[in-house]
Formats: sequence, structure tokens, C-alpha cells
Amino acid sequence: MLIQKIYSLVAISLLLQQAAHCQYQPAYSQSQQQADLKIQQKLPEKAKAKYNYLAPCRESLTPAFVDSLCAWALLDSVGNELLMPRYSELQLLGHGLVSATRAGRQSYWLHKSPKLIPLQYESVTWWAEDQLLVAANQQKGVINTAGLGIIPTMYDEIVALPQSILARRGKTWLQFDPKNGAPRPLNPQAYISPQAEAMSQYARLFPLQIHAITWKDNNKYQLIKTNNDSPNTQILIPPQIYPIHYTSGQFAFLEIEGVFYPYDLNTKSQKNIRYDKIIALNAEGLWAVGQTTMQNNKPTTKWGIFDDKGKSLVEIQYDSLIIDKQFHTLIHLAQTTTINNNSLTTWGLWDATSQTWLAKVSSQQKTVALAPNIWVAPASAATPQTPSSLYLWQKDSKGQATKLKAFENKDYESVRYLSPQYFAAKETNKETNKETNKEGWQLFSLDSEPKNPAKNLLAQPYAEIRSQKNQLFEVSSDGESYFFISLQGKKPACP
Repeated sequence: MLIQKIYSLVAISLLLQQAAHCQYQPAYSQSQQQADLKIQQKLPEKAKAKYNYLAPCRESLTPAFVDSLCAWALLDSVGNELLMPRYSELQLLGHGLVSATRAGRQSYWLHKSPKLIPLQYESVTWWAEDQLLVAANQQKGVINTAGLGIIPTMYDEIVALPQSILARRGKTWLQFDPKNGAPRPLNPQAYISPQAEAMSQYARLFPLQIHAITWKDNNKYQLIKTNNDSPNTQILIPPQIYPIHYTSGQFAFLEIEGVFYPYDLNTKSQKNIRYDKIIALNAEGLWAVGQTTMQNNKPTTKWGIFDDKGKSLVEIQYDSLIIDKQFHTLIHLAQTTTINNNSLTTWGLWDATSQTWLAKVSSQQKTVALAPNIWVAPASAATPQTPSSLYLWQKDSKGQATKLKAFENKDYESVRYLSPQYFAAKETNKETNKETNKEGWQLFSLDSEPKNPAKNLLAQPYAEIRSQKNQLFEVSSDGESYFFISLQGKKPACP
């Protein structure tokens, strides 16, 4: 999510290369998980005669697959069909929101027991705990969890403030009450016209944690603090000609001719420090910054991390900085060194939540995150001659890294994230593979009992295990042709 200079007709916004984590994620409580497990245990006896496979239950809903039809159905808590087996894909998106795909067309439903309510929109995503952002014909709106409209589907852009919703149509911004959808004048009237040329809400990266908004009017930008719609709005940066980047804390960034300079909000002064690239890592003012220099006639960027007060948390010395695709509070950092004319790139993993290293920069492979607190890394530093084996680690109650109990006697050559529950791994120790005369990838579950050593969930290792779709796993016996199998080793008629 590199912040780059982007202009549209009426807005300046962040370029979100990984937009998935911008959405509200419905909570899935432990009590609900236990209730769903009981439903799952009761369903198979009643449904197995009709369905070939039952996917994990969530919030009393269970996708069920029929091999002969190559289609999914949706069952309620007692096995009744809410959706008939007609769909090539079903997704349970939390709080009863269901996405179903048929003939390439996606539709959405809300589960209000005992029925499903159809939603006539092209896209539906969670916006807040009791609100959904919807779109149709390239126009956006907001509905509640009963499927009723809060903001009509007629706006080009919608953003959230702590106590209100702002919606733009053309160059006009309106302010809405999130409870009843009633529009009201946009505050503060004294500083901003509703027909301002542009508005950018940089903290849109982090919904429900909005600290300030940036307005552009008459080709000048200003940073305005939000005070729950109070008319006593504070101007953090007065109108000036440079775009502003800000989430929270003491520092903002002014973008001047494509590079970024820190601006101290306390002293109202610009710092004479240049950064060529910046990335907002969270809503609390944590920033990754990059400085570019020419080395061997090539531009080279070194990365570091600063907190909301400008304190250096990670020194600017790393050659790569990548936000993890699955767990966006985890940051992959790499450093390249040369030893005896041999170039060696090593990787580590940094946690933006605790602001600590989970894995020091030592692995020749990019560190793999399997969960927010479970990762794969070597036990010792690698060298060009002796790459280190990989182990599964987690944080203990004291914050120390310890090997995951069920996997403590296993070391791996390579590990691949598949889903929150499963991962694929290629063991360094090939003893078990010698029995079948096959070496390759195995499938493991993070739910393995700590007291029992983890075992391959598939009947044999494969040359490749590269992805997971629902509860089917894409494997290859020769590394060239791929097919799907279930945990029972069956090939579905159509995955």
C-alpha cells in the first residue's frame, strides 16, 4: 500500500494495493465456533446420503457439495436447504452474509433465521458491525443488517468518520447520520465548503479509527482534526500547496515534487529530512519510510520504520519491506550482504502490533506467517554454504519465541501458507518418505494436538501442494499436471 500521488476528478486517495484488510472483519467468537462444531458433528448423519462433502460450519450455515451436480448447496443448522445445489462457489463472509457464484455471476444473501434475504447488488462488503457497503452500476450506498437502506446507492465515494458518514456525488459532499441515514450540513462550515474541489481521508486504510481528514480547496491542502463532528474543529496544518499524508500522531508528511518530508504538528514546522517512499502501517502513526540512493548506477532503496513521534523502531538499512498478504500487522524485511563475492539475502519478520521482531533477519527464504502469532523461521543464521532448516515458532506468555509443540521435532526445507487452518511443508528429514520412495510436500493442520506429533493429513507426499479451495487441495505428482483431492484422498468430479 505504497502511498503514491494519484489524482482523480475530485479526490486524492491512497493507492490500496491490498484493499482486503480495509474492510471491517466480523468477529467470530469462541462460543459461536463451539456451537458450530456441535452442528457440524450432527449434520453428517442426516445429510451424508445426499451430499458428498460438508464444508466447515460457520454461524449455523454449512456449504454442502454434490459431486454428481458439481455444485454447492447451503444448509441451515438442521440440514434444510437454504440454497439448492446450483452454485460453483459459496463463501460465508460472517454475520450471516453469504456470497454465491452461479454461471460466473456473483450474488449476495443475508441469513435472517430461518430465511435468506437476497441482496440486489453487484458487490457487498462489511462496512461496520451493523452496516454493509453496497454497490450497483458503479454507485455506492450503505445498508443495515436487515437489508434496508441507510444511504441510497447513488454516490461515487463513501468514507467513515467516528460519528458520521460522508458521501460524495460529483463534487458535492454530504454528511449522514449512520443510525438513520438522515443527511445534515457538513461541519465545520466556517472552514470548508461542501462543494470543495477535493477531499481525501487518508485514514480510510483503517475504518473506525479516523483521526483527521485532508481537504483540497482552491488548489491548497489542509489537515483537519475530527472531533466527533464538533464545530470546534482544529486545523492541524493550515492551507498550503503540497499534498498531505497523515494517519495519527505528531507527524504528517508533505509530498513535494514526488518525495516526502515530515511535518511536526506540535511545532508547525517541516523537517529537512527527505524520504522517497512512505507506507502507512497502521492507524496509530506507524510508518515505513524508504530512502533511495544510486549504487553502481542503479537506484537502491533502504527501508526503516518510525513511530508516531518520529522515533526509529527499525533502522533504515533493509533492502525490501513487504506487508504480509494474510496478516497485515506482520512486516517482512530483507537484507542483502556480500560474503567472499557471494551475495546472500536473508529475511526476518517484524510485528507492528507489539513493535518487536518475531524472527531476526536470518532466513534465506522469505519468512512465512501462518497466523498472527505463528511463523516459520530458522533456528540459526544462514550462510551461502549452509542454509538453515526451518521450524514453526510461536510467542509464549512471556513474549519469547518457542517452537510450536506439535511440530517441535520437525524441521522443514520449505513451507507454504494455504489457509488459516492448513499449511503445506517439505521436510528436511526424508526418513518417512523413504518408506514410499517419494519425496515431497505434505499437508498439516495448525489445529494439531500439542501432545501428539503432527502427521501428514494426506495419504502420501506430493511433488507439489500449491493451493487450497474450500476443503480441496491442489496437488501434483510430477510437478507439471495438477489436480484437486480431499482429505480423504478423493478426486472430486469438478473442484
